[in-house]
Amino acid sequence: EEFSLCFSRQDYTSKDGTRAGAMTLGGVDPRLHNVSPMVFAKNTHMSGFFGVHLRAVYLREGGGLSAQTTLDDMSSRMHRLEVSEQQLNSGKVIVDSGTTDTYMTSRIASAFKTTWKQITGKDYSHSGMKLTPEELESLPTIIIVIQGYDGSDVGDEPFGEPNDVPGWAGDALSPSFPKDVVLSIPASHYMEYDPEKEVHVARFYTEEGSGSVIGANAMMGHDVYFDIPRGRVGFAESDCDYATLLETEGTSISVAPQTNTDQSGSSSYSDLADQAKGKAAEIIDDMKHECSSTECRGVAGFLIFSALVIVIAAIRRATSRRRMLRQYQEAELEISDLALNSDSDSDDGSMNSGYTDEPPMPPQLT
Repeated sequence: EEFSLCFSRQDYTSKDGTRAGAMTLGGVDPRLHNVSPMVFAKNTHMSGFFGVHLRAVYLREGGGLSAQTTLDDMSSRMHRLEVSEQQLNSGKVIVDSGTTDTYMTSRIASAFKTTWKQITGKDYSHSGMKLTPEELESLPTIIIVIQGYDGSDVGDEPFGEPNDVPGWAGDALSPSFPKDVVLSIPASHYMEYDPEKEVHVARFYTEEGSGSVIGANAMMGHDVYFDIPRGRVGFAESDCDYATLLETEGTSISVAPQTNTDQSGSSSYSDLADQAKGKAAEIIDDMKHECSSTECRGVAGFLIFSALVIVIAAIRRATSRRRMLRQYQEAELEISDLALNSDSDSDDGSMNSGYTDEPPMPPQLT
């Protein structure tokens, strides 16, 4: 009921596969949140797809990767689409990793294309564009403001004022709801490079008749946490480079439960059993004085025996669970080592680099 996806994209293909990020089952790996902390949006769908409610959409002049927006940005770089909140959420909005591109309701099409042309001087279309890396980087960043999680604190929320936390809207973007979530989609994510034609193609669509889908290219560069029990969708900016994370830290996120051990390192479960037996002996000794009849002692003895059986069963169960967790950890580390060995065997003997926002430079036009 809890998992997270952290997508990266390599600008090359290989029959052996490429590094595409990480999937974490049962929660999140906070070590991946190396760019910004995780902030949480409200999941508006209690079953089926993961739904969110949009507050606003902006185009940020000059590009940029980060979601953090200042008051200075608002006065000079941020261009809000003149679309109502009701129109933005027409037909509902979902976050779907199975959809490669992002598809927005047609109700934003006119405002989006008009604002795009005001910033770039060019028409927005899905025809290929020849762009230098500098031109790609300077294209507008799409900023989506999403309704924040409004439930009880869970304990994994970031600390600090909303204006100081990347990913929170703050007073600049949402003064009434400063803990709304800001999703940043730079041009390097919504413009896909076609190496055969040597052009970039826009993969942010504004033609949907009903509803919108925030797809994988919008999720890219984020660790996205789908928290079903608490009704949340978390977003943290990340390079999603899990392979390098394992190379540098060399350990799994899985941690065995804490247990008391003596100086030799042996488990204290046997000590607990001895303590239980000692306590039972004290009770029996007290019973000799307080419970003199045969019937009373029989009932008391039965209760003590039952309690001992329950304690011993619990100890055995805990011991078995600890053994299984240790075996799981060992297997997980073996799998990680195999994956690292496989990744390290490139044709030239070098390690491929992790996630990058920069596509390969197309040939310069003369």
